[in-house]
Amino acid sequence: DDVLDYAHHALRGARPTLEDRYVATVFRPSLTAAPTGIFAVFDGHGGEATAQFLQDELEAALTGHEHFAGDLPKALRGACAALEARVLERQRGGGGDTSGSTLTMVVIRGRRLWSCNVGDSRCVMAR
Repeated sequence: DDVLDYAHHALRGARPTLEDRYVATVFRPSLTAAPTGIFAVFDGHGGEATAQFLQDELEAALTGHEHFAGDLPKALRGACAALEARVLERQRGGGGDTSGSTLTMVVIRGRRLWSCNVGDSRCVMAR
């Protein structure tokens, strides 16, 4: 079976706003390819702007990376580094946003799984 089923849930908690964001998407890179799933959680800190930016930009940064089709670990590192540079550039440009975010991400392609994290968030796999 080559279907990726998933669910997600977000809960605001005691804070007045939810600063966290997520990406959950499944697609086929080509008609004959196994489905690829990108699942990410952004733990916003000090506001939601950075987590929102990362939610909006992650999929394009990762799937548009030159190594996405062949060397996924290299694409994950490259996309994360590029997004971090863009976040820092936005913050240096002014506007007053000093928010941040951690990232925990899993990419599933066929029967293989890759995970990565930026900051103090972690992914735990259980069976």
